[in-house]
Order: sequence, then C-alpha cells, then structure tokens
Amino acid sequence: MKKLIKKALAEFAKTRDTISKHTTELHILGNKSAVIEGCLHIAEYDEENIRLMTKSNSISFYGQQLRLRFLDAEAVEISGKIGRVEFL
Repeated sequence: MKKLIKKALAEFAKTRDTISKHTTELHILGNKSAVIEGCLHIAEYDEENIRLMTKSNSISFYGQQLRLRFLDAEAVEISGKIGRVEFL
C-alpha cells in the first residue's frame, strides 16, 4: 500500500510540474494578498490597478494601496486592499 501511495504522489508531482511550466498559478489570501506564478511582465501598475501578462492570459487587480513585490523571475506578490480580479 505504501508503495502505491508513493508512486501516486510521485506521478502527481511530475504531472503538476509539467502543467505549471505552461500555466499560471494564482493564490489569493482574503482580499489583502495574491501571489501569481507564471508572470511574464507588468502591463500596468499604479496604486489602484495592476495588470500582469502571464503564460496563459492577462490578469488585472483593482483595489486600493496596491503594491507589487517580485518573489523571483516569474512570481510576484500583490498586496493592499484587493477589490476585484479580472481575467482577460
């Protein structure tokens, strides 16, 4: 049984790694923070609107006192009071 579980988990991790190379991951924590993995570049940025171009689409964040912080080459964190998120 343990071997089957280990095999299933290894296959899941392999599949997830393959998918994440071609897609965008978005993690939202309430209305205060969002982490976006797969960000290619920033299209717009001010305190009320941040628009990101990602591997799969464009994502706009609207709110107040929005700030952007780079986590690594393709991941960013948006913080502030997020009021709305749009996928274009």
